[in-house]
Amino acid sequence: MTTKHCLTDLRGARRLLTSGFAAAAVLSLSAASWAHTEGTVASPEPCVCDPKICTPGAGLPDPNAYRHDGFFLRLTLGMGYMWGRGAPDAELDGYAGAMSVSAGSMVSENLALHFDMNGANAFRSALSIDGAEDQTYNAVFQTTGVGLGITYYLMPANVYASLGLGAGWLYTTAYARVGENFVLTGHESSNFGPAVTLALGKEWWVSPDWGVGMTGVYQYLSVNGEDLGKYTVDAVHHVTVRVSATFN
Repeated sequence: MTTKHCLTDLRGARRLLTSGFAAAAVLSLSAASWAHTEGTVASPEPCVCDPKICTPGAGLPDPNAYRHDGFFLRLTLGMGYMWGRGAPDAELDGYAGAMSVSAGSMVSENLALHFDMNGANAFRSALSIDGAEDQTYNAVFQTTGVGLGITYYLMPANVYASLGLGAGWLYTTAYARVGENFVLTGHESSNFGPAVTLALGKEWWVSPDWGVGMTGVYQYLSVNGEDLGKYTVDAVHHVTVRVSATFN
């Protein structure tokens, strides 16, 4: 009887031990599986923008902002000095206002080709013939020109240089002194002559597409000995400092 009870107890202990090992194995596998799940970060689903509720790229910077590309437009306005030379040893000198409009396109980033229109007007100009100022005669002279130009920007300094080639003409309004007054005596307009324009400027961005700055401009116009009555004019020069505004 005692031997049977011992065998029964031994079998029960063996089953209990086996069950304990099985439970431990199950817990170990469950813990490993839980640890693997916790340590793994699921890959996020790609974000798709629904065009009905949002704009693709909204909030991202404009890749074309603060760059010289696309359409090109420049306006300049300023003042300087104009002088003309001719015969007989004739000199026309005066302070001048000048302006220009250039429109075209950037053919590559920072390089523009454009069509130019420009004009300058000398006021209160003095006339000297054979080295002596003519007090009985005065002339106000204007230049107008058109042509093609090229502009290159040096970035990121936003400094640019321009070269323009074209044609222009000289328009003169003549006055004669009568007592204390000047009386209009006539107008003269020259034929077209070749013109060259050089400019060097610096601009600062004021918006993603607009730059504002200062530019120095020199222009030469040949009018081939245009007869203006008491004298002739061969060439006209002007140097001006201008405010510039550029869109592109």
